[in-house]
Amino acid sequence: MFYNKEVIMKMRKLLNWCILKLYQTTEYHIIDKLNNFNLEKIELYKPAVDSYTFIRWDFNFDEYRIRKLPVDLKDILGKILITEESMDYVFDFNRIQSLTASKSFVESFERKKSSHHTDLYTWGKSMYPSDNMKAVTKDDWLKNIKHIENQGFNPVRPIRVNYYEWLDRYLGLNDGGSHHAALVVYQSIRDSFEYTREVKLKKLSFNKDYIQKLDNEYLSFMIINDDSNESESVSESLIFTNYIRSTISEKISIFIPLHYYLNLKIIFIPKKSLKIDFNIFNDWLIQTHNNKKIISFISYLKNPHKYHIKTYTHEPRSDNN
Repeated sequence: MFYNKEVIMKMRKLLNWCILKLYQTTEYHIIDKLNNFNLEKIELYKPAVDSYTFIRWDFNFDEYRIRKLPVDLKDILGKILITEESMDYVFDFNRIQSLTASKSFVESFERKKSSHHTDLYTWGKSMYPSDNMKAVTKDDWLKNIKHIENQGFNPVRPIRVNYYEWLDRYLGLNDGGSHHAALVVYQSIRDSFEYTREVKLKKLSFNKDYIQKLDNEYLSFMIINDDSNESESVSESLIFTNYIRSTISEKISIFIPLHYYLNLKIIFIPKKSLKIDFNIFNDWLIQTHNNKKIISFISYLKNPHKYHIKTYTHEPRSDNN
């Protein structure tokens, strides 16, 4: 029995259509669709003098910030940090590397933004001497100390300092006096001067037991959040998360860190809620992590230094916090 070419072509088209429809019912079709998303490359900033260059997990995983997450996830994230508080009555002021507040951390026409400096020492070193702000003589040093004690570092109460163990970084929680504080640190180190203060020190570290608990119960990863783009079109990250919700799990939770210069989303997926084979989806996560389109949140928590590799360049900061 012989068929003409037209019939053969129709049969081929029908066969291809059937193959395509069959393929679209497989989990590999879902993976191919995930691979087609144009997620932005994700790299985290190296910590610098401005606290917005690193993620303050103590602030972000505060009870209020995580209150709307599912109970199981909220319990894990609420305990993923170990906090140790103590008083240090002779704390070396030079140990402070970053600050929470400065006029120079906010974009303006009047001044050059200073957030990119590695720490207070390098910021102070970079300042050009002026009549009211310099670090030349010991008298200058004493004047700078007097200035900060009248502003963000009042001597009548302890300074609040956080130590982030995973970054090996001391953060001063201030409300002013940043420029003169940088000069005090710079000149103290340069000239071997000693300036100590009473400090309420909060040491923060990750709780390995709860990192493991998170790993046992959830798949979690970070992506760049482009929802804030001014374009009228729907953002790629929103389409991506909606697709995850419709094909991978309906029970995903999304957490958006605040007070950080990069816009991020952290996606949490309960392992027991997966609609797709765990190994197939996990292989995709590993490959996409290696391609720097996502960062495995567990990998980050276990070794944060590996991911803080991007040098900060000036981005707008709209508040004085």
